[in-house]
Amino acid sequence: MERILRALPSKPQPLWLRYSVTTILVSLSFLLMKAVQEFTPVQGYFLLFPAIFLAAVAFDRGSGFYATALSTVLLAIWGGLSHEVEYSSEHWFSLGLFAAIGLCLAAVSEGLRVEWERAVTAEKQKAILLRELRHRTKNDFALAAAILRLQAKAQSSKELQAALGSAISRIETFERTHQEFDLPDSGVDIPMRPYLEGLCSSVSARASDDNPIRIQVACEDIALPAKDANTIGLICNELVTNACKHAFDPGSPGNVSVTLTRSNSLLSLVVADDGKGCPEDAKDGVGSQLIRLLVAQLEGNLARQAIEKGCRVSVSIPETSLRR
Repeated sequence: MERILRALPSKPQPLWLRYSVTTILVSLSFLLMKAVQEFTPVQGYFLLFPAIFLAAVAFDRGSGFYATALSTVLLAIWGGLSHEVEYSSEHWFSLGLFAAIGLCLAAVSEGLRVEWERAVTAEKQKAILLRELRHRTKNDFALAAAILRLQAKAQSSKELQAALGSAISRIETFERTHQEFDLPDSGVDIPMRPYLEGLCSSVSARASDDNPIRIQVACEDIALPAKDANTIGLICNELVTNACKHAFDPGSPGNVSVTLTRSNSLLSLVVADDGKGCPEDAKDGVGSQLIRLLVAQLEGNLARQAIEKGCRVSVSIPETSLRR
């Protein structure tokens, strides 16, 4: 719709230009009608309606009314010249009906352009309001994370600091989703590669205080709606955070890999580490419970397996559960 409006001339246009262009449109339509009637038995009155429509949409209803009047005059003259008979009542009735339809078409056509302009203006205002809302929401998340960060520094308990750190990490995951809305040409979908790279970079920065953990991200060219991207981001955040906390001895270096792929209508998220492996007696903490809830929300499957060196957690999500 916006492209159509950009193709139309801006308002207002000089009177001479409006009427000159309208005259050309009607003349071309009239010549086309004449050619059709010359070689076919079809009465081509209807071929003049596009000229009326275009004049009213491009300029205003005045131009449409002028196009109707000019078309009616040409039809009256053409009818007399072609049939070489006196005008009958049926002829005048046809001309009157044509003029009435043309006037209505001109009025409706101008109204159509007005509604198009209103719709485009409303869409632009909506986009501005959405950007403002996203900006405010992002700032609210950042403020909440900053407050929790200050609260964590004021605590002497390591366990409480760790719990607050986990809460901060989850809030930052939501914040990053809203940041991705501002990516150029991202539309309504969020490209997952930069999203996961930024998320894992934040986790790596927090983990580097205790362990020199290296996190690598491999992601196919996948873009998802915000709500699904946010859920997968939370799952990834919890899995990577768990790996950084529990897979390696304190102070030991390590590697964590994050892979997101699409195959056979399945989205597969894999987080693997080269740490101590998968303990069978691992307790389900808040993070593990959250992961299971999020995976169930996406109707996915969660699998954990020990590998030659370390642990591998895979999440399979059917694409049918996305974009709902």
